[in-house]
Amino acid sequence: MPRHHLSQLLGTYAPHTFLVIGVALAAFMAATDPIHSQSFADVTVSKSGPATVESGSVLFYTLTAENIGTEPSPSTVLIDEIPAGLTFDPGSSDPSSALNGAGDSVVSTPFPLDPGDSYTLTIGFTVNPDVEIGRAHV
Repeated sequence: MPRHHLSQLLGTYAPHTFLVIGVALAAFMAATDPIHSQSFADVTVSKSGPATVESGSVLFYTLTAENIGTEPSPSTVLIDEIPAGLTFDPGSSDPSSALNGAGDSVVSTPFPLDPGDSYTLTIGFTVNPDVEIGRAHV
């Protein structure tokens, strides 16, 4: 099987940061493709929310992205899978969040993140009434 640079498989690479794959992809590109080597933003993401919720209630949690690097991230996107037993509640969520096309994750609209800046996204979910105690993991 022939070996290809990741840039050949993905096409033109733009230095945007995407949750989960963005930072790893940037590091891979810098290490393996000298044509595309450049500085990239270093974005961390944390998730916080309550330790317990009642079935049938609304659960809120926040995703916080922080650029701890020295380069800006001009078009950062947060993506978070919807845990089993929860239903996305757009009316209770930050207006910059929406379901992805498949309906299995929440996606933020792109936002800039300069070095030292952070961005917080609050997402609301209805806890399905049939969720067994201890079965929904956020």
